[in-house]
Amino acid sequence: LLGRVPVSTTATLARSAAFLTHDAQAAETGIAAAKIIRSAMEQGEDAAAQWPSLLEPLEGTAAQALREIVDRISAGIGLSPAAAYNAYFAENEPEQAEDESDIDAVPAASAEAEAARDPEVDAYAVALLSAIHGSDAVGERPASALDDIISELHDRWMALLV
Repeated sequence: LLGRVPVSTTATLARSAAFLTHDAQAAETGIAAAKIIRSAMEQGEDAAAQWPSLLEPLEGTAAQALREIVDRISAGIGLSPAAAYNAYFAENEPEQAEDESDIDAVPAASAEAEAARDPEVDAYAVALLSAIHGSDAVGERPASALDDIISELHDRWMALLV
């Protein structure tokens, strides 16, 4: 959808969605986040040059989280899709034999690292990596590597509905 509507419509949709649950400051961050994803879809790695100008006027905790994601992903520009994913998530996956299961391929994370991860932040990072690199950035990941992110976001959504 983002790539098939005018940029002004992308901004309007992002603003409206953010205003459903957040304030004007968060809406501006939502607009920047949508424009960053859209630019990555349209221009790939070349889009990273324009991201700082989208982030500059933003304030608040959501803006800071977006800056951190963009900075970490920008640092991986030029890497292969799998290496960019690993650079963002700081994974050091061992070489795996072909007969290993997906679960065995996922490195064990410490409880401290798991507690520090925000699934909303990680979900946006995965979307941005996919927008830059195509589905190759996440397509090579074992399904179980993303299950925790998806499950946590589902649980949060359900809690809001109750």
